[in-house]
Amino acid sequence: MSSLYTDNSLTDLPTTTTSSVPPISFFSPNELCLITTALVLISVIGTFQNLMVVVAVVLSRNRLLEIPSSWFVLSLAAADLFVCGVSVPTYIIHLYIYFWEPFLAFGQFTTLISAGSLVLLTFNRFLSIYDTLGYIKRMTVLRAQLLATGMWLLAITLTMITTLGKIYDTDNLVFVSIAYYVIINILTGGFHSYMFRESWVKTKAIRGQRLVVLSGQQKNAIQEYNHLFRLVIIVGTYVITWVPFAATLAVTPENEERRSRSFQRQFALFYTLLSMNSAIDPFLYFLRSHEFKMFTQKVNRVLLRTQRRVRPQTESFHIYGTGKTGHT
Repeated sequence: MSSLYTDNSLTDLPTTTTSSVPPISFFSPNELCLITTALVLISVIGTFQNLMVVVAVVLSRNRLLEIPSSWFVLSLAAADLFVCGVSVPTYIIHLYIYFWEPFLAFGQFTTLISAGSLVLLTFNRFLSIYDTLGYIKRMTVLRAQLLATGMWLLAITLTMITTLGKIYDTDNLVFVSIAYYVIINILTGGFHSYMFRESWVKTKAIRGQRLVVLSGQQKNAIQEYNHLFRLVIIVGTYVITWVPFAATLAVTPENEERRSRSFQRQFALFYTLLSMNSAIDPFLYFLRSHEFKMFTQKVNRVLLRTQRRVRPQTESFHIYGTGKTGHT
């Protein structure tokens, strides 16, 4: 076992021996410590940030839930919360004991949820650019709720279908999720291509309409243009991190192959990048917003008041013969 820790040039073990060897055997102690530390930090930071986003949206004084796009932001934040709060700790467990199948099932679910949330955010932007004045009629709060809920139900259904496909060794069921993942990523790319072409043309016209009296949701639709490039950054980081993760699983479909040293080491790198994406999404999309700044200031005031209440009271005493006063 010690040679497994020290020899980084070790070739893949035969599948007959790797079937009982946990992933811990494929990393040196330093590598394992580095990966674990990075994942723990990502899990803690990402869970806190995405939880703050969810709470800020739900408890918003400006009633963000009455804006359709907020439901898509909430969906993405919830998906990233599952990644950082559940999927990452599950993978940390997998690093020390072979916990592949439960981790993979939940990892697939979070992948479909994140991809679905991004395509909904992109579609919302696309609709606001394609038909700005008619956006308020086309994208209502109820439709946004139905789209977000339907996407989550579809991801759950596809995850169950894939799990059944693996249990009964039916490849056709497994490829259903892969096809869905490919389709929604193609849609995301197509929407962005159209938006880049049209946004520069329509931005000036929309800015000229600011003098017109518009409803709150129409003003919100106009503001969608200002967030286009931020969405591009989010989708860009998603492509860089999630696509290699999904491609690695797609090109190595056999369970025995996934127990190899080369696969586990490659997967550890891609999964760490993937989890980082879920942790930085709140910074890219919502944490800079005015609403969230107001919410964090409120939370800070509450924490400061709580800290003052639990802070131990100092007691003064007089040191006789010295004329000095001390504190405890």
